[in-house]
Amino acid sequence: MQKQNLFSTPTWKTHISNYEDLNHRLMAFARFAGEDHTYFETDNKAVTELKNIVTGYINDITKEYNWPRELKLKARHNVVMPKGCDTPHNHPVSALTAVYYVQLPENSGDILLHDPRGGLDCTYWSTEPRLRPFIRITPAVGDLLIFPGYLVHSVETNFGRVPRISIVMDAE
Repeated sequence: MQKQNLFSTPTWKTHISNYEDLNHRLMAFARFAGEDHTYFETDNKAVTELKNIVTGYINDITKEYNWPRELKLKARHNVVMPKGCDTPHNHPVSALTAVYYVQLPENSGDILLHDPRGGLDCTYWSTEPRLRPFIRITPAVGDLLIFPGYLVHSVETNFGRVPRISIVMDAE
């Protein structure tokens, strides 16, 4: 009998080696950054450096999967204030979504990657009629996480005392 793993969803995670200096420069730029998708449309050297790093990883992924075209990268500055969260959502027009973590206060919430197959009927092991399984990822400052845009994800409540800051990118 041959085993097959079906319905797997690829995700990629790396830690940027020079993140301390990069994040210091990104935070200096942060007060000028809006939360629309024009973050990469600037002459800021730190922003350009981040874009080049992420573009390299995105290009590696597209080569691995033999995608027929180069993807264009858009980004936005994402600030989640204390007591804020991101409810379950996806990025349907994005082939890949990436998140780079700039500032993560203690207790600022994990990212949850929800099973793309949706809820499971697990009444044989639980009294709950439907469950929505997820994978919990506790990011660190300097982490870069990449996953398919169709993947539903959410971020838990920021119980920290300062904003959680990330750069959210869509490769279209």
